[in-house]
Order: sequence, then C-alpha cells, then structure tokens
Amino acid sequence: MTTEELLEKIEQAATEGLTRLDLSAMDLIKLPPQIAQLSSLQILALGWNQLRSLPAEIGQLTNLQTLNLENNQLRSLPAEIGQLTNLQTLNLGDNQLSTLPIEFGQLTNLQTLHLEDNQFRILPIEIGQLRNLQTLDLYNNQLRDLPAEFGQLINLQTLYLSFNQLSSLPAEFGQLTNLQSFNLKNNQLRDLPAEFGQLTNLQSFNLKNNQLRSLPAEFVQLTNLQTLHLEDNQLIGLPIEIGQLRNLQTLDLSFNQLRSLPAEIGQLTNLRTLNLTSNKLNSLPVEIGNLYSCLTQLDLSGNPLESLPPEIRGRESEVILNFYKQQLEQKTDYLYEAKFLIIGEGGAGKTSLAKKIEDENYQLKPDEESTQGIDIIQWKFSLENGKEFRVNIWDFGGQEIYHQTHQFFLTKRSLYALVADSRREDTNFYWWIKVAELLSDSSPILIIKNEKQDRQCDVNERQLRSEFLNLKEVLATNLATNRGLEEVKKNIGSYIKNLPHVGENSALPKIWVKIRSDLDNDSRNYISIHEYYQLCENYKLTDRKDILNLSSYLHDLGVFLHFQDDPTLKHYVILKPEWGTTAVYKVLDNPDVRKNLGCFTQDKLADIWKDSKYADMQDELMQLMMRFKLCYPIPSRPGNYIAPQLLDSNQLEYTWESSNNLILRYKYDFMPKGIIIRFIVETHPWIEEQKLVWKSGVILNKDETRAEVIENYNQREIKVRVSGNRKKELLAVVDHELEKIHHSFERLKYKTLVPCNCKKCLGTEEPYVYPLEKLHKRLKDGRPQIECDNSYEMVDILRLIDDVNLSPQSEDRESQVPTTPLQRDLENEREKSFNQSQTTTNYQDFQITVDKNNNIRASSDVGGEVSGQLRLNMRIIKPILNLIKREEIDKELLKDLGNELYQALFPNQINARFHATMASTQGNEYSVRLRLIFESPELAALPWEFLYYEGTNTFLANDKQTVVSRYIDVPLQKRHIKAASLPLKILLVISTPSDLASLDATGEVNLIQEALKKHIEASLIELDILTEATTRNIRRKLDEKAYNVFHFIGHGIFKDNKGHIALVDEENGKSKLLDDERFASFFLGDRKIGLVLLNCCKGATVSTNKTFAGTAPNLVQKGIPAVIAMQYTILDRTAKLFADEFYSYLAQGNPVDTAIQKTRNAISQDVGLDRRDFATPVLYMRAKDGVILDFDKL
Repeated sequence: MTTEELLEKIEQAATEGLTRLDLSAMDLIKLPPQIAQLSSLQILALGWNQLRSLPAEIGQLTNLQTLNLENNQLRSLPAEIGQLTNLQTLNLGDNQLSTLPIEFGQLTNLQTLHLEDNQFRILPIEIGQLRNLQTLDLYNNQLRDLPAEFGQLINLQTLYLSFNQLSSLPAEFGQLTNLQSFNLKNNQLRDLPAEFGQLTNLQSFNLKNNQLRSLPAEFVQLTNLQTLHLEDNQLIGLPIEIGQLRNLQTLDLSFNQLRSLPAEIGQLTNLRTLNLTSNKLNSLPVEIGNLYSCLTQLDLSGNPLESLPPEIRGRESEVILNFYKQQLEQKTDYLYEAKFLIIGEGGAGKTSLAKKIEDENYQLKPDEESTQGIDIIQWKFSLENGKEFRVNIWDFGGQEIYHQTHQFFLTKRSLYALVADSRREDTNFYWWIKVAELLSDSSPILIIKNEKQDRQCDVNERQLRSEFLNLKEVLATNLATNRGLEEVKKNIGSYIKNLPHVGENSALPKIWVKIRSDLDNDSRNYISIHEYYQLCENYKLTDRKDILNLSSYLHDLGVFLHFQDDPTLKHYVILKPEWGTTAVYKVLDNPDVRKNLGCFTQDKLADIWKDSKYADMQDELMQLMMRFKLCYPIPSRPGNYIAPQLLDSNQLEYTWESSNNLILRYKYDFMPKGIIIRFIVETHPWIEEQKLVWKSGVILNKDETRAEVIENYNQREIKVRVSGNRKKELLAVVDHELEKIHHSFERLKYKTLVPCNCKKCLGTEEPYVYPLEKLHKRLKDGRPQIECDNSYEMVDILRLIDDVNLSPQSEDRESQVPTTPLQRDLENEREKSFNQSQTTTNYQDFQITVDKNNNIRASSDVGGEVSGQLRLNMRIIKPILNLIKREEIDKELLKDLGNELYQALFPNQINARFHATMASTQGNEYSVRLRLIFESPELAALPWEFLYYEGTNTFLANDKQTVVSRYIDVPLQKRHIKAASLPLKILLVISTPSDLASLDATGEVNLIQEALKKHIEASLIELDILTEATTRNIRRKLDEKAYNVFHFIGHGIFKDNKGHIALVDEENGKSKLLDDERFASFFLGDRKIGLVLLNCCKGATVSTNKTFAGTAPNLVQKGIPAVIAMQYTILDRTAKLFADEFYSYLAQGNPVDTAIQKTRNAISQDVGLDRRDFATPVLYMRAKDGVILDFDKL
C-alpha cells in the first residue's frame, strides 16, 4: 500500500468514525502521524507489515482496546505507548524488541500481552504493574532471569516462558496463585522454588527439556494439575507424594534417568496417559495395576524392565497393566519352569543326552533311533529354597529335513545346548550357534561334546567365544559311562535357573501359577477353549481379556500352543506341543509324500492322521502346517498340497529371455535355512503353471511378467531376475515378500544389492551392484551420484533406486503398507487359496421329513428311503423346555432333551441308516448334511438344534462332522445362493427405537466391520449400514442396490401367532412393529437377496398351530433361499461372537449351513454346552446349495 493510499484510508476511517481498522499485510514501512486522527478506534490491526518503529502519535489513540503489531520489525516502542491506558490486548509477537519503555507499566488494563519471538534478555521491573494481565506469552526470547516483580501479576492465568534460557525462577512466582497454564519447556532450569507449591490452581504445567534432577516436595500441592510434562530432564526419582496429584490425566516422564517409580503412582486414578519412554526402569511398582481401568496409553519403550516377563513387556499397555492388576488382586508367586533346547547334527547324541539328564541310569542303545522331528522330555531338580524346578527338554531332530522347521519352536528365554559327536569332524558349530542366536535373541548356549569311546572333540573355543558372547560353557561327557554327566547337569541347572524372568527373577499373579500347574497335570493333548475358560473361571479369573492374556503368556513361554488370531486354531489349546509337532512331522516323514516330492492330498492326510488322537483334529492340524508355512494348497486343485522343502533339489529346465531384465540380489552374512521355502509358500498362487518350482527356486508369472527367484545357499545369496511389461511392479512385490521373511529373524544381517544402470552394465547378466544401504546413506549426505566400478561413470542414485522400484524414503521397506495393485493382487489370491483349502468339505445328504400325521421319511446318499413313526414323550420334554426358557439348565439336562428328541426322530431303521451314513464319512473329507422338514407347526416349534447323537456323544448342531439346518416344505430352489457378481453386497440394518431396551449395536457393528475388514479391502465384500431403520429407509436402500445379504440387528417378539420385527417409527422415533407377513413383503420379487440374518430375539420362534407363522419360516416360504434367526433371547456377548465367527467363515467361502455349524461350535467353545446359546441360531433353507461366496468366480 502506498503512502497516499494509506493516508486516504486513514482519512476515510476518521471521517466515518470507525472503531475497527485492519491494515494487516499491507507492506507498510511506517505509520504517518495522521494516525492520531483515529480517536474512535478500539481495534487496530497492523500485523504482517515491515514497520520498524511507531510514531509518538500512537499514544493519542486512547480508546484503543486491541492493538495487533505481530510479525513486523519493531526494535523499540515509543514512551507514548503508555498512554493507551484502555488497551486490553496487545500483540507484539515476532518482532525484534529487546527492551520495553518504563511507561509500559502504565498499561494497567492490559489483559493479554504477546511478546513471543523477540529478543528480550531482561524484562523491566515495571512489568509487575500490569496486574490485570491474564495471558502473557514470552515464548522464544533470550531471557536468563525474571524480576521479582513478576510475582505481582496476581491475575495471570496463562504464562508462556518456553524456549528461553532461564536457569532459575524467583520465589515470588509462588504469588501467581491464579495461574492455570504454565509453559516452561526448553529452558535450563535445574530446580524449582518451593513456593511453586502455592500455584494450587495450576492445571497444565510443561517443564519439558530442562535440567531438573528432582522436584520439590511442595510440588505435590498442585492438586488441580491435569497435565504435567517433565520429559527430557535429568530426573532420577519422583517424590512419594506424587500420589496426591489425584486430578492428573496426562503425565510425561520420558527421556529422564528414572530407575524406579514410587508405589504412590498407583494413586493417580484419573491418569489417562503415562509416558515413561527411555528411562532406566528395571521394574514397575505393582501398584501401577490400580491404573488398569483408567490408563489408556502407557509407553514403556526404551527401558530395561528386566523383572517384567518379555512375553508381557512387548504387549500393549492394557496387557501390562492387567498383569500388575492381577498381582495386586491375587498376590504373587513364581513359575519355576524353563525350556532347554538341544540342537545339533543327526546322530550326535542329542536324544541320549536328554534321556541321561532325565535318568542317568538309562541304558544307551547301540541302535538308538534318531529323533523324528521333536521330542519333549521333563526333568525336575530341587532348588536351594526347597522348590522344584521343571525343565522342558526339547530334543530336536538333526536331519536336514528338520532344520528349516525348527525355527518355529526355537524361542527366547531358553537355554540351548549344542551337542557335538567327537567321532565326527563335520559339526558346524558356527551354523548351529548362529541359528540359535537369530531365532532366540541371544539366549545362553552350552556346547556339550559327546566324547564317545572317550575320544576327545576339538573345538576352537576361543574363536567361538570371541564371536558369540552368549556361548557360556564348553563341556565334555561320555554318555555311555556317565563321565562328566554330573558336571553337565550342574551347569544346565545353574544357567537355567538364572535365566531372566524365570523363578524368583519374575513375580507372577498367583492364579497364573496355579492354572499352569493344573494344565501340567492334564494328560490330554489338547482341550477346547471353553475348557480352558472353565479352568480359569474355577480360579475366579473370569474376565476374557485376562484369560486370553494368560494364554498369550503361556503360549510365548512354550507351555502350550494357542493361536488366538487364527479362525480355526483359536478354538483349541494344544497342551502338548509335541502332539502337534509329531503330527506335522508324520506328514513330512511319510515315505509316499517324500517319494511324491512333497505332494499330498486330503485323502493322504486322513490316512496319515488316522490314529484316534489325530482323527478328530485333521482340519486344525492342516491349519497348523499352513500356519508354519510348511505347505501350500495347489490353486484350482482342491484337496492337493505341496510341502516345498521336499521338492526336487535339481533346478528345472525352462526358457528365459535375459535381455532387459531387472536384477536384484540379496547377500547374507549368515543365511538361515528356509527363506526360499517360505517365499515359495507366500507366492504360490503365481507359480508358473504350478510346475516351475523346485527346492531352491521358483518361477513366478503374473500378467505375462515373470520373476526368477533362486537361492544359492553355498554362496549365501538369493538372486532375482524379472522380465516383462510390469517388471518393476513384480520386482517390488518380490522384494516386499522377502523383506517380511527377513524381519522375522533377530538381527539378520544382509545386503540388498542394486544393479548398476550405466551404459556398460545395462542389460548385462552380471552388472556392477551397489548395497542399497550405501545408496541411502549417500542420498542422506547430499551425494546424489555414485561411481560404477566397471565403467567409472557417475550414476544417478535416485534413478538406480527407481529402476528397481525401491523407495529411498525408508530402509525398512517391509514396514511400509503395500499399496501397489500387484501387491494387493498377490495378497488377495493368497488368501483365496488358503481359504479355499479350508472349504473343500464334501457332503452326504440325509433328509428327514415328518408329515402332519407324524410319519417319518428318511432318505440319504447311503441306501434308499426308510420310514418310521415319530413318538414324542412330551411329559419329559415340556418341563425341560420351560427350564430352558428360564435358563435354569445344565449340560446333562440339555443332553436329556437331546436324547428324547433324537430317539423320537430316529427310530430303529432311520437310526441305523443315519448311523451307517455317519460311519461312511469316517476317515475322509465328507460330512453329513442333515436336513429337517416338519409339516406340523407344533413339531416345527421344538428346538431340534439340541438333537444329541450318542454315536459321537455330541449335540448334532455342534458336531464338526454334521451340519444341521431346517428346510421348509416347498420346492427346492435350483439356483445357488451365489453372488451374481462380486463383491458380495451386505446391508446391515440397525433398529434402536427409543422406547425399547438399548442394545450394544455400535459394538456389534464395529465387530462386523472388523471381521469383514480384509474382505472389504480385497473388494470381496461390500458393507452398507443403515442406522435409521424406518420402513421407508429400508425400501429405499433395497431399491438402490441389489443386496445379497440382509442383516438385521434389533428387537423381535412373537405374539398373536405371528413373529414381529421392531422398526423405528419415523414420526416419533419409537417402535413400530411389523408382523412376519409385512416384513417379508420387503423382499417380494427381489431374487438377489440370498440370505436374511435376524440378530434379534424370537426371530426363529414359530406358531404351534399355523404353518409358516413366524418371521424366519415366512421369509423362506416367500422365496428367500436362507434365513438365520434366533430362537431364544441372545446376549450381546454371544451376538458379537456370532457375527465375528459367522462372517469370517462365510468370507472364507463356506456354505451358509457349514458356516452356521462352525459358528455354533465356536459359541459352544466360548460359553460351553451347559447354556442354550449354541443352539440359539436356527437356519431355515429352501436352496439346495448354501454357497454364498463363490471362489470359482474370484
């Protein structure tokens, strides 16, 4: 703005008597004296200009209340500034002021003063005259001390003194008793005056990045404090009175020198956030468990915390706090138990050592068989305190076939022993110790020389000790004579009892130890998750989160196996890990499987696992093998699998176009076995023709782009070549998958070698290569080019990295979320492949029809039709039904009901035929699909889901060998319940009328969204949510899109011989009841809806005297192929579990009836068979096939 324009604007403002004038950002260099004409001004904005000074006439604006001069170049202020006695807000921030005039103290009405980003070293004593000041900002100046008069600012509420050079504060600061927010971060304070305790109205206090070593005891008088930042100081402790700060919500103590916390920290029961990052804490007070219910964020990273079990230490804050909470509630005890893992070459004497440790009188056999896979032996010895220490000895098979599978069982917090045979010269000490180091986080290791026939074994102990600090002892024994055995056992006992977090080195909740003891005494190989829950509940451990936290701890400790995140394995706790490992190795050791180069079928598995201890768990064992990446399903060949470690060792013949390839190499300092095997499993959907794969390499083909990935173990190298149109994208996918595997090892050292793209190297098979880490470092240091050693050309680094599509922003490439379409394609196809392998069950149909005269007709795939007469003993059944309604039941009562229903429905010949059908499915992948049709409304009203079959001693609706569903006596629809086109479209309708009991609808919606998240991201499922469940809104949604699934969450009732659904009245928000006829009208003529799911009470209830009367059967009668409804009141907890399990199974490609059967089984695992919950979901169908997600179309 020119001077003329400014004068004109001032004159106009004066003429109009303006009270407000904005001259901000006008490039003003100075103000003219005419500014004095604006005597009416109350607000003047002059910020963001180039003003170096103010005219004396500024003092004539005596009505000014707000003056903004921020972001100018003012070096001083005129004395006349003191005449602005009505000024309430003054902003002088971001100027070059170093002093204030004495007259500044006359601004006694000033309430807000901004002096941030100036150059003040001192403040005038007159600052104390601004007694009405409420906010003062002195951020980012050069203040070294403050005048005592500062204490006269008694109305100050907010004070910013951050980013100055203050080393102390005057005692008079204690007079600022109205202060609520005080920021002193980034100063040089070494201590605080005791008078700070008088600031009792302080709510937020920031002392970050000072040099405080302690806090005054008076500090704890700040009882209104809600936020306290003390990070980046030198604090070595906290006063025990810290517990008096009961209103504290945020406490940041990160980056200090704290070695302990006072127990009183547990009294801060309003604390929400506690940051303890990067201190020197070895332990936490058990009282911190009192914060379990209030603390939502706890950061303990960067602390040793040696007393906290690592299985707990690395978990989220809720788990850690819960651990201490349970110690408070249950007191503490110690778990005297650890793993001792024996590794080494086959035939070295590992099994002999294990058995000699267990029993020194054990007689060695000349033909002692080598361990097949893993054996687990228990050894107990007494401690000085009289306690018994239990050692779980894991004896690992040493044959080549087992080397790459051991990695799944080598664990932390264990003691290792490497056994070497003195008669052999080929023991690779370096390899075995390195493997243990990579997989166990440097657990201590012993070398035990098995000196057979007293022949000494030469070990370069000095060299090994110089490289492996975890190598503790080199011991010698002759196991045949027991020479040296006692010394070996003594050392094992000494090292294992002193492991961190073992025995008295780590206190645990007492109940944990008791539960562990009970599990130890259980002789079974596995138990259901419900049985595990029941055991915990017997010890008053009832919260599911607490129970699962204990499960995680015992799983990580190696006590048992429980994979909580696996939809198949989470329902069982494998008490004897050797049971699972033996089953896995039975497959890998099977002569036929080895002869077929790792190829096997579902039928072969059934034969291998025909032993009774495996037969009922074949699905779970198969999932265990795939979980450990030991095999993969062959796409498009359901029921066929390959264990890649058994593939042919010889490289296959194939053609390769070597021109214009992208090349990447990975060079390892030490190369663990199995990297390429795991890579093959992860990328198996893209194996070219599902043929070009061998033990050390694979050819991938995607969209006519090929990748050759070959491991050269002797050279410690993996080499990748890619050709085709999308080679950069495919190379990025290969790199991402390898990085995932790399990061599963502890401290694996390797280099990613990027090929040179200079003229001489481009297109050649052996270009010069650069370590990717070196390229990153040069970029970081501002060196954008690097010289090629072949051509001596200077090469652009960004182009090098771009050529192979590796981002230079982060060296941790695996942690980056994959966003490329090709990466998503692989993940989707991999998921589909594994899911399809779990849904290959074939069915034998068994249909029972009961007419209105109680005549029964049964037909099955085994034989023709048989008949019988239904005879119900209602004198027994009715009282039990009444008890079920009142939930006054137990398993035996339900079993009695199930027996009565079964005896009535399966008389004589029908029972024999059903028994034959069930027997015909034993030992193969078939299950029985039981279809029930009742023409009589009275019979249809009975809870047939409680049918109990003594042939397997299970409820049929809970049996893994059967699927139970009800069919309506109408012609079966020929069409399948398949999505016409992907994605599968689900409409979730939530009805919460204001006059009915509230539901945890939000929780259930969140759970459904989480269960479907990965399928939604993969574009397999599309979920829409309708929360205003009025009739108009539902019709509009159904008209907008052709949905495949209609899922209703809300209330339902059964009255007047009809089922009713409670929707929302759009006029008053209260309930509007729709009977089953009107509700079914929503779907008339809509042939896309394949499934209606009624998650509400009484949805499955039917009339006892009117056919099809009831919401669920009416929908099926009107044409819906499948309806799932609830025949009893359902708890929110069971409803959530149902949604999680059912949609997970459905998204895997299971038919509706299979998914509902597996869901019933999951419910029974969770809540037990002594409740009615597992039989609450009822499936009504009229479609012959229940497949709703068709993987053949994906």
